[in-house]
Amino acid sequence: MVLCTLRVEVDKSARSNVLFHSLNNLVITKEDIFSHGVLIGDVPPRHLYSSDFEYLHSRMPHWRSLFEDFLQLDNNRIIVNNSIIDTFRSHLSEFVGVGVGLYYSTKILNINLNKFSKIPSPSTIIKRLDYRAINNSKVYEIETKGTTYKSNINACVVDCLKKKRSSVSGATLRFGAITLLMRENNKGSSKLVICDDPETNNKASFEDNVNNILNHYAFILSFILNTIIYNRFANNINRKNRKLNALRNILPKNKFNVGYKFSGKTYFGGFFDRRLIFENIKKYVYFEKNVIGDFEELTKKVGRIKYFLGVDERVIDLINSERFEELLNYTHKEYSTEKNKFSLSLLKNGVIFIKSIDDIDTQFKENYPDNKVKEILNLIIPYMKKESHKCGASCKSKNIEGKPCDIRTYNKHCHFHR
Repeated sequence: MVLCTLRVEVDKSARSNVLFHSLNNLVITKEDIFSHGVLIGDVPPRHLYSSDFEYLHSRMPHWRSLFEDFLQLDNNRIIVNNSIIDTFRSHLSEFVGVGVGLYYSTKILNINLNKFSKIPSPSTIIKRLDYRAINNSKVYEIETKGTTYKSNINACVVDCLKKKRSSVSGATLRFGAITLLMRENNKGSSKLVICDDPETNNKASFEDNVNNILNHYAFILSFILNTIIYNRFANNINRKNRKLNALRNILPKNKFNVGYKFSGKTYFGGFFDRRLIFENIKKYVYFEKNVIGDFEELTKKVGRIKYFLGVDERVIDLINSERFEELLNYTHKEYSTEKNKFSLSLLKNGVIFIKSIDDIDTQFKENYPDNKVKEILNLIIPYMKKESHKCGASCKSKNIEGKPCDIRTYNKHCHFHR
Protein backbone atom coordinates (compact mmCIF):
# COMPACT_ATOMS: atom_id res chain seq x y z
CA MET A 1 0.00 0.00 0.00
CA VAL A 2 1.62 3.25 -1.19
CA LEU A 3 1.60 6.20 1.21
CA CYS A 4 1.54 9.56 -0.56
CA THR A 5 2.51 12.72 1.35
CA LEU A 6 0.88 15.90 0.07
CA ARG A 7 2.16 19.31 1.08
CA VAL A 8 -0.68 21.48 2.42
CA GLU A 9 -0.41 25.04 1.16
CA VAL A 10 -2.53 27.63 2.95
CA ASP A 11 -3.75 30.41 0.65
CA LYS A 12 -3.50 34.01 1.89
CA SER A 13 -7.30 34.04 2.39
CA ALA A 14 -6.90 31.38 5.11
CA ARG A 15 -3.64 32.33 6.81
CA SER A 16 -5.31 34.18 9.68
CA ASN A 17 -7.07 30.98 10.82
CA VAL A 18 -4.76 29.03 13.14
CA LEU A 19 -6.73 25.85 12.47
CA PHE A 20 -5.20 25.45 9.02
CA HIS A 21 -1.64 25.72 10.34
CA SER A 22 -2.03 22.54 12.41
CA LEU A 23 -1.54 20.19 9.44
CA ASN A 24 1.36 20.90 7.08
CA ASN A 25 1.35 17.54 5.28
CA LEU A 26 -1.39 15.06 4.49
CA VAL A 27 -0.51 11.37 4.23
CA ILE A 28 -3.04 9.55 2.06
CA THR A 29 -3.52 6.23 0.25
CA LYS A 30 -5.47 5.33 -2.89
CA GLU A 31 -8.01 3.58 -0.64
CA ASP A 32 -8.48 6.80 1.35
CA ILE A 33 -9.18 8.68 -1.88
CA PHE A 34 -11.79 6.20 -3.01
CA SER A 35 -13.55 5.71 0.32
CA HIS A 36 -14.02 9.48 0.70
CA GLY A 37 -14.40 10.29 -3.00
CA VAL A 38 -17.45 8.05 -3.23
CA LEU A 39 -19.45 10.95 -1.77
CA ILE A 40 -19.07 12.65 -5.16
CA GLY A 41 -22.55 11.29 -5.89
CA ASP A 42 -25.58 13.53 -5.60
CA VAL A 43 -27.63 13.85 -2.44
CA PRO A 44 -29.46 10.60 -1.60
CA PRO A 45 -32.13 9.98 -4.27
CA ARG A 46 -35.69 10.51 -3.04
CA HIS A 47 -36.96 7.54 -5.01
CA LEU A 48 -35.39 4.50 -6.68
CA TYR A 49 -36.89 1.87 -8.94
CA SER A 50 -35.70 -1.73 -8.93
CA SER A 51 -35.00 -1.30 -12.66
CA ASP A 52 -32.52 1.54 -12.02
CA PHE A 53 -29.78 -0.90 -13.00
CA GLU A 54 -27.17 1.72 -13.83
CA TYR A 55 -27.41 3.30 -10.37
CA LEU A 56 -27.79 0.04 -8.45
CA HIS A 57 -25.22 -2.13 -10.22
CA SER A 58 -22.89 0.07 -12.27
CA ARG A 59 -22.13 3.33 -10.51
CA MET A 60 -20.32 2.05 -7.43
CA PRO A 61 -17.90 -0.37 -9.21
CA HIS A 62 -17.41 2.22 -11.97
CA TRP A 63 -16.05 4.76 -9.49
CA ARG A 64 -13.69 2.15 -8.09
CA SER A 65 -12.41 1.05 -11.49
CA LEU A 66 -11.43 4.64 -12.30
CA PHE A 67 -8.74 4.44 -9.63
CA GLU A 68 -7.54 0.95 -10.39
CA ASP A 69 -6.92 1.65 -14.07
CA PHE A 70 -5.98 5.29 -14.40
CA LEU A 71 -4.58 6.53 -11.09
CA GLN A 72 -1.31 5.83 -9.29
CA LEU A 73 0.36 7.23 -6.20
CA ASP A 74 4.01 7.58 -5.30
CA ASN A 75 5.61 9.16 -2.24
CA ASN A 76 4.57 12.73 -3.12
CA ARG A 77 2.45 12.60 -6.27
CA ILE A 78 -1.06 11.62 -7.30
CA ILE A 79 -0.55 10.61 -10.94
CA VAL A 80 -3.18 10.49 -13.67
CA ASN A 81 -2.62 8.18 -16.65
CA ASN A 82 -1.70 10.12 -19.81
CA SER A 83 -3.78 7.86 -22.07
CA ILE A 84 -7.19 9.14 -20.98
CA ILE A 85 -9.05 11.88 -22.86
CA ASP A 86 -9.48 15.37 -21.42
CA THR A 87 -13.15 14.99 -20.43
CA PHE A 88 -12.42 11.75 -18.59
CA ARG A 89 -9.36 13.32 -16.93
CA SER A 90 -11.54 16.21 -15.76
CA HIS A 91 -14.04 13.79 -14.19
CA LEU A 92 -11.26 11.80 -12.53
CA SER A 93 -9.65 15.01 -11.22
CA GLU A 94 -12.98 16.04 -9.71
CA PHE A 95 -13.32 12.63 -8.03
CA VAL A 96 -9.82 12.82 -6.55
CA GLY A 97 -10.49 16.40 -5.44
CA VAL A 98 -13.51 15.19 -3.46
CA GLY A 99 -11.60 12.25 -1.95
CA VAL A 100 -8.57 14.28 -0.88
CA GLY A 101 -10.63 17.30 0.22
CA LEU A 102 -12.97 15.29 2.45
CA TYR A 103 -10.13 13.17 3.86
CA TYR A 104 -8.27 16.37 4.76
CA SER A 105 -11.46 17.80 6.30
CA THR A 106 -11.94 14.79 8.60
CA LYS A 107 -8.35 15.22 9.82
CA ILE A 108 -8.22 19.00 10.24
CA LEU A 109 -11.65 19.13 11.92
CA ASN A 110 -11.10 15.83 13.78
CA ILE A 111 -14.57 14.53 12.94
CA ASN A 112 -16.05 11.31 11.60
CA LEU A 113 -16.85 11.02 7.88
CA ASN A 114 -20.46 10.20 8.83
CA LYS A 115 -20.93 13.88 9.71
CA PHE A 116 -20.53 14.83 6.03
CA SER A 117 -23.29 14.97 3.43
CA LYS A 118 -23.74 16.52 -0.01
CA ILE A 119 -25.38 19.96 -0.04
CA PRO A 120 -28.51 19.80 -2.25
CA SER A 121 -28.46 21.89 -5.42
CA PRO A 122 -30.37 25.15 -4.95
CA SER A 123 -33.52 25.84 -6.92
CA THR A 124 -31.98 29.13 -8.08
CA ILE A 125 -28.85 29.86 -10.13
CA ILE A 126 -26.98 30.90 -6.98
CA LYS A 127 -23.83 28.85 -6.54
CA ARG A 128 -23.36 26.73 -3.41
CA LEU A 129 -20.55 24.79 -1.83
CA ASP A 130 -20.28 21.00 -2.22
CA TYR A 131 -20.42 19.42 1.24
CA ARG A 132 -21.70 20.10 4.74
CA ALA A 133 -20.47 18.62 8.01
CA ILE A 134 -22.18 19.13 11.36
CA ASN A 135 -20.38 18.29 14.59
CA ASN A 136 -21.10 19.47 18.15
CA SER A 137 -23.60 21.99 16.72
CA LYS A 138 -20.94 23.56 14.50
CA VAL A 139 -21.64 23.63 10.78
CA TYR A 140 -18.81 23.34 8.27
CA GLU A 141 -19.13 23.76 4.50
CA ILE A 142 -16.43 22.55 2.15
CA GLU A 143 -15.79 23.13 -1.54
CA THR A 144 -13.59 20.50 -3.19
CA LYS A 145 -11.75 20.74 -6.49
CA GLY A 146 -9.13 18.76 -8.38
CA THR A 147 -6.98 19.78 -11.34
CA THR A 148 -3.96 18.54 -13.30
CA TYR A 149 -2.99 22.11 -14.27
CA LYS A 150 -0.93 24.15 -11.83
CA SER A 151 -2.03 27.30 -13.67
CA ASN A 152 -5.66 26.53 -12.68
CA ILE A 153 -5.02 26.76 -8.93
CA ASN A 154 -5.62 30.52 -8.67
CA ALA A 155 -8.82 30.28 -10.71
CA CYS A 156 -10.03 27.47 -8.43
CA VAL A 157 -9.33 29.59 -5.34
CA VAL A 158 -11.23 32.53 -6.83
CA ASP A 159 -14.18 30.25 -7.70
CA CYS A 160 -14.28 28.79 -4.17
CA LEU A 161 -14.31 32.23 -2.56
CA LYS A 162 -16.89 33.50 -5.07
CA LYS A 163 -19.24 30.63 -4.24
CA LYS A 164 -18.98 31.38 -0.54
CA ARG A 165 -19.60 35.09 -0.94
CA SER A 166 -22.52 34.73 -3.36
CA SER A 167 -24.60 32.42 -1.13
CA VAL A 168 -26.18 32.83 2.29
CA SER A 169 -25.16 30.21 4.84
CA GLY A 170 -25.49 29.48 8.53
CA ALA A 171 -22.14 27.71 8.57
CA THR A 172 -19.57 28.24 11.31
CA LEU A 173 -16.67 27.79 8.90
CA ARG A 174 -16.50 27.53 5.11
CA PHE A 175 -13.36 26.62 3.23
CA GLY A 176 -12.11 25.28 -0.08
CA ALA A 177 -9.72 22.37 -0.68
CA ILE A 178 -8.02 22.20 -4.09
CA THR A 179 -5.92 19.17 -5.08
CA LEU A 180 -3.20 19.40 -7.70
CA LEU A 181 -2.75 16.07 -9.50
CA MET A 182 0.15 15.29 -11.83
CA ARG A 183 0.26 13.74 -15.28
CA GLU A 184 2.75 10.94 -15.81
CA ASN A 185 5.34 13.13 -17.55
CA ASN A 186 4.92 16.13 -15.22
CA LYS A 187 7.69 17.09 -12.85
CA GLY A 188 7.09 18.38 -9.35
CA SER A 189 4.85 17.24 -6.51
CA SER A 190 1.12 17.14 -5.93
CA LYS A 191 -0.23 19.46 -3.25
CA LEU A 192 -3.39 20.56 -1.46
CA VAL A 193 -4.31 24.26 -1.39
CA ILE A 194 -6.68 25.58 1.31
CA CYS A 195 -8.66 28.82 1.05
CA ASP A 196 -11.03 30.22 3.64
CA ASP A 197 -13.44 32.84 4.93
CA PRO A 198 -13.47 34.01 8.59
CA GLU A 199 -15.13 31.77 11.19
CA THR A 200 -18.52 32.73 12.66
CA ASN A 201 -20.54 31.76 15.76
CA ASN A 202 -23.38 30.06 13.88
CA LYS A 203 -24.75 26.87 15.48
CA ALA A 204 -26.81 23.93 14.22
CA SER A 205 -29.82 22.46 15.99
CA PHE A 206 -29.97 18.87 17.24
CA GLU A 207 -32.48 18.11 14.47
CA ASP A 208 -30.03 19.44 11.85
CA ASN A 209 -27.31 17.21 13.30
CA VAL A 210 -29.56 14.15 13.09
CA ASN A 211 -30.84 14.85 9.57
CA ASN A 212 -27.31 15.41 8.34
CA ILE A 213 -25.99 12.07 9.61
CA LEU A 214 -29.10 10.22 8.37
CA ASN A 215 -28.56 11.65 4.89
CA HIS A 216 -24.94 10.50 5.01
CA TYR A 217 -25.99 6.91 5.62
CA ALA A 218 -28.93 7.19 3.21
CA PHE A 219 -26.49 7.81 0.36
CA ILE A 220 -24.55 4.63 1.20
CA LEU A 221 -27.76 2.65 1.72
CA SER A 222 -29.16 3.79 -1.63
CA PHE A 223 -26.81 1.32 -3.35
CA ILE A 224 -27.51 -1.67 -1.13
CA LEU A 225 -31.06 -1.56 0.22
CA ASN A 226 -34.15 -3.13 -1.27
CA THR A 227 -35.59 -0.19 -3.26
CA ILE A 228 -39.00 -0.31 -1.53
CA ILE A 229 -37.35 -0.10 1.90
CA TYR A 230 -34.92 2.57 0.73
CA ASN A 231 -37.69 4.79 -0.66
CA ARG A 232 -39.60 4.58 2.62
CA PHE A 233 -36.44 5.49 4.55
CA ALA A 234 -35.48 8.39 2.25
CA ASN A 235 -38.98 9.88 2.35
CA ASN A 236 -39.12 9.77 6.13
CA ILE A 237 -35.73 11.30 6.86
CA ASN A 238 -36.49 14.26 4.60
CA ARG A 239 -39.98 14.85 5.94
CA LYS A 240 -40.53 18.10 7.79
CA ASN A 241 -41.66 17.75 11.41
CA ARG A 242 -40.89 14.04 11.40
CA LYS A 243 -42.88 12.28 14.10
CA LEU A 244 -41.41 10.25 16.92
CA ASN A 245 -41.01 6.58 15.97
CA ALA A 246 -41.23 7.39 12.23
CA LEU A 247 -37.92 5.59 11.69
CA ARG A 248 -38.39 2.84 14.23
CA ASN A 249 -37.54 -0.53 12.62
CA ILE A 250 -37.50 1.14 9.20
CA LEU A 251 -34.45 -0.88 8.08
CA PRO A 252 -35.39 -4.54 8.59
CA LYS A 253 -32.24 -6.62 8.45
CA ASN A 254 -33.91 -9.43 6.54
CA LYS A 255 -34.45 -7.02 3.63
CA PHE A 256 -30.73 -6.56 3.04
CA ASN A 257 -29.30 -8.80 0.34
CA VAL A 258 -26.58 -10.18 2.59
CA GLY A 259 -24.49 -9.67 5.70
CA TYR A 260 -20.70 -9.92 5.51
CA LYS A 261 -18.93 -11.32 8.57
CA PHE A 262 -15.62 -9.76 9.60
CA SER A 263 -13.77 -9.81 12.91
CA GLY A 264 -16.82 -10.93 14.88
CA LYS A 265 -19.14 -8.29 13.39
CA THR A 266 -21.79 -8.26 10.68
CA TYR A 267 -21.90 -5.61 7.97
CA PHE A 268 -25.16 -5.39 6.03
CA GLY A 269 -24.74 -4.47 2.39
CA GLY A 270 -24.57 -5.57 -1.20
CA PHE A 271 -22.20 -6.99 -3.79
CA PHE A 272 -21.09 -5.44 -7.07
CA ASP A 273 -19.20 -6.77 -10.08
CA ARG A 274 -16.95 -4.94 -12.49
CA ARG A 275 -18.50 -6.87 -15.38
CA LEU A 276 -21.82 -5.08 -14.72
CA ILE A 277 -20.43 -1.58 -15.33
CA PHE A 278 -22.51 -0.22 -18.21
CA GLU A 279 -19.45 1.03 -20.11
CA ASN A 280 -17.94 -2.47 -20.01
CA ILE A 281 -21.16 -4.07 -21.21
CA LYS A 282 -21.43 -1.62 -24.10
CA LYS A 283 -17.79 -2.20 -25.04
CA TYR A 284 -17.54 -5.96 -24.82
CA VAL A 285 -21.05 -7.44 -25.13
CA TYR A 286 -22.55 -8.19 -28.52
CA PHE A 287 -26.26 -7.99 -27.92
CA GLU A 288 -27.16 -10.45 -30.68
CA LYS A 289 -25.19 -13.24 -28.94
CA ASN A 290 -26.61 -15.34 -26.13
CA VAL A 291 -25.90 -14.24 -22.58
CA ILE A 292 -23.58 -17.18 -21.82
CA GLY A 293 -21.31 -16.17 -24.69
CA ASP A 294 -21.52 -12.51 -23.68
CA PHE A 295 -20.65 -13.37 -20.09
CA GLU A 296 -17.65 -15.47 -21.03
CA GLU A 297 -16.27 -12.74 -23.26
CA LEU A 298 -16.96 -10.11 -20.64
CA THR A 299 -15.04 -12.13 -18.05
CA LYS A 300 -12.05 -12.52 -20.38
CA LYS A 301 -11.89 -8.79 -21.07
CA VAL A 302 -12.75 -7.37 -17.64
CA GLY A 303 -11.79 -10.11 -15.19
CA ARG A 304 -13.66 -11.57 -12.23
CA ILE A 305 -13.44 -8.53 -9.94
CA LYS A 306 -16.12 -8.19 -7.28
CA TYR A 307 -16.79 -5.68 -4.50
CA PHE A 308 -18.80 -5.49 -1.30
CA LEU A 309 -20.15 -2.28 0.27
CA GLY A 310 -21.69 -2.57 3.72
CA VAL A 311 -22.60 -0.77 6.94
CA ASP A 312 -21.90 -1.91 10.49
CA GLU A 313 -24.91 -3.68 12.02
CA ARG A 314 -24.74 -1.31 15.00
CA VAL A 315 -25.49 1.69 12.74
CA ILE A 316 -28.61 -0.10 11.50
CA ASP A 317 -29.63 -0.88 15.09
CA LEU A 318 -29.17 2.74 16.21
CA ILE A 319 -31.32 4.03 13.34
CA ASN A 320 -34.00 1.39 13.88
CA SER A 321 -34.26 2.25 17.57
CA GLU A 322 -34.00 6.04 16.97
CA ARG A 323 -31.07 6.31 19.38
CA PHE A 324 -29.82 9.43 17.64
CA GLU A 325 -27.57 10.68 20.45
CA GLU A 326 -25.62 7.41 20.22
CA LEU A 327 -25.61 7.59 16.43
CA LEU A 328 -24.06 11.07 16.54
CA ASN A 329 -21.35 9.76 18.85
CA TYR A 330 -20.81 6.52 16.95
CA THR A 331 -17.32 5.74 15.68
CA HIS A 332 -15.76 2.56 14.32
CA LYS A 333 -12.12 1.59 14.56
CA GLU A 334 -10.37 2.18 11.23
CA TYR A 335 -8.69 -0.73 9.53
CA SER A 336 -7.32 -1.52 6.09
CA THR A 337 -5.44 -4.36 4.47
CA GLU A 338 -4.30 -5.20 0.96
CA LYS A 339 -2.84 -8.47 -0.22
CA ASN A 340 -2.91 -10.72 -3.27
CA LYS A 341 -6.33 -10.43 -4.95
CA PHE A 342 -7.98 -8.98 -1.81
CA SER A 343 -8.34 -5.58 -0.13
CA LEU A 344 -10.52 -4.35 2.73
CA SER A 345 -11.11 -0.88 4.10
CA LEU A 346 -13.12 -0.02 7.23
CA LEU A 347 -13.83 3.63 8.06
CA LYS A 348 -14.82 5.43 11.25
CA ASN A 349 -18.36 5.77 9.91
CA GLY A 350 -18.75 1.97 10.02
CA VAL A 351 -18.72 1.59 6.25
CA ILE A 352 -16.75 -1.37 4.89
CA PHE A 353 -15.53 -1.77 1.31
CA ILE A 354 -13.98 -5.00 0.08
CA LYS A 355 -12.48 -6.07 -3.23
CA SER A 356 -12.08 -9.73 -4.16
CA ILE A 357 -10.54 -11.07 -7.39
CA ASP A 358 -11.40 -14.55 -8.69
CA ASP A 359 -13.54 -15.23 -5.60
CA ILE A 360 -10.46 -15.41 -3.37
CA ASP A 361 -12.82 -14.55 -0.49
CA THR A 362 -15.17 -17.48 0.17
CA GLN A 363 -18.00 -15.18 1.31
CA PHE A 364 -18.04 -13.69 -2.19
CA LYS A 365 -18.14 -17.14 -3.75
CA GLU A 366 -21.02 -18.25 -1.52
CA ASN A 367 -23.15 -15.10 -1.55
CA TYR A 368 -22.44 -13.62 -5.00
CA PRO A 369 -21.53 -16.47 -7.38
CA ASP A 370 -21.07 -15.93 -11.10
CA ASN A 371 -24.55 -17.36 -11.72
CA LYS A 372 -25.99 -14.36 -9.84
CA VAL A 373 -23.86 -11.92 -11.85
CA LYS A 374 -24.97 -13.63 -15.06
CA GLU A 375 -28.62 -13.37 -13.95
CA ILE A 376 -28.27 -9.60 -13.43
CA LEU A 377 -26.53 -9.22 -16.80
CA ASN A 378 -29.46 -11.07 -18.35
CA LEU A 379 -31.73 -8.29 -17.00
CA ILE A 380 -29.44 -5.38 -17.87
CA ILE A 381 -28.99 -6.22 -21.57
CA PRO A 382 -32.73 -6.03 -22.44
CA TYR A 383 -32.96 -2.87 -20.29
CA MET A 384 -30.16 -1.25 -22.33
CA LYS A 385 -31.96 -2.30 -25.51
CA LYS A 386 -35.27 -0.95 -24.09
CA GLU A 387 -36.88 -4.37 -24.48
CA SER A 388 -39.24 -5.02 -21.58
CA HIS A 389 -41.11 -8.30 -21.18
CA LYS A 390 -44.38 -9.48 -19.67
CA CYS A 391 -44.11 -10.51 -16.03
CA GLY A 392 -45.77 -13.87 -16.66
CA ALA A 393 -46.24 -14.75 -12.98
CA SER A 394 -49.53 -16.31 -11.90
CA CYS A 395 -51.95 -13.62 -10.68
CA LYS A 396 -53.67 -13.98 -7.31
CA SER A 397 -56.19 -11.15 -7.66
CA LYS A 398 -59.91 -11.88 -7.62
CA ASN A 399 -61.45 -12.73 -11.03
CA ILE A 400 -58.02 -13.16 -12.69
CA GLU A 401 -56.55 -15.72 -10.33
CA GLY A 402 -54.09 -17.97 -12.13
CA LYS A 403 -53.85 -15.78 -15.22
CA PRO A 404 -50.29 -14.93 -16.36
CA CYS A 405 -49.51 -11.30 -15.43
CA ASP A 406 -49.41 -8.93 -18.43
CA ILE A 407 -47.52 -6.11 -16.70
CA ARG A 408 -44.34 -5.28 -18.60
CA THR A 409 -41.11 -5.08 -16.63
CA TYR A 410 -37.33 -5.10 -16.96
CA ASN A 411 -36.99 -7.28 -13.87
CA LYS A 412 -37.71 -11.00 -13.69
CA HIS A 413 -41.21 -10.21 -12.35
CA CYS A 414 -43.23 -7.01 -11.85
CA HIS A 415 -43.39 -5.24 -8.47
CA PHE A 416 -46.57 -7.15 -7.54
CA HIS A 417 -44.99 -10.58 -7.98
CA ARG A 418 -41.44 -10.21 -6.65
